[in-house]
Amino acid sequence: VIGGGDGMQVQVDTRDNKTVYSGSQFGFYSRRNTDSLSNFRSGRSVIARGDLGEQQLRYNWQTPILLSRHNQDVLYMATNRFYRSLTKGEKLQAISGDLTTGKRAWDVTFGTSNKISESPLKVGLLYVGTDDGNIQISKDGGYTWTVINKNLPKGLYVSRVIASQFAEGRVYTTLNAYRNDNFNPYLFVSEDYGNTW
Repeated sequence: VIGGGDGMQVQVDTRDNKTVYSGSQFGFYSRRNTDSLSNFRSGRSVIARGDLGEQQLRYNWQTPILLSRHNQDVLYMATNRFYRSLTKGEKLQAISGDLTTGKRAWDVTFGTSNKISESPLKVGLLYVGTDDGNIQISKDGGYTWTVINKNLPKGLYVSRVIASQFAEGRVYTTLNAYRNDNFNPYLFVSEDYGNTW
């Protein structure tokens, strides 16, 4: 057992295969070493928090985390904003504004990021997908973001966004609309960083 709750996303530092990031619902993550898992309190909390006076953050039920393939000291996390740590989760820094459409619906958390993908071919090339239909790209490590889903169906849940392992400009996305009783599959690919799909 490496954590509690519903055991959401897990990332493993492959440099030692013992440093594990795991968590439970709504962004409660921790970093642990598998040598000390018998002591449940041995982990270090890794939680994105807004600053005092800022609008409350919105966390997806399965808040996305990702260890950089280029430098595994770098950990990414996304709420409705994008966070980055350069120190294995010791300190998470918000480096974006709201990446969602900003609209809220239903009686559950909505307008949250739910997918992060990093290009294995280019340092700093990142994608984020949201549960309210936005897909954004950053080519500078998360400092600036551009919406790239303008020509895709609107308002659908972004169930996957995946940077290609073989072509730098290629990105895949899957969308679904099951919340609206639409069970059709939506699968798209772009060869030009999401400019066209």
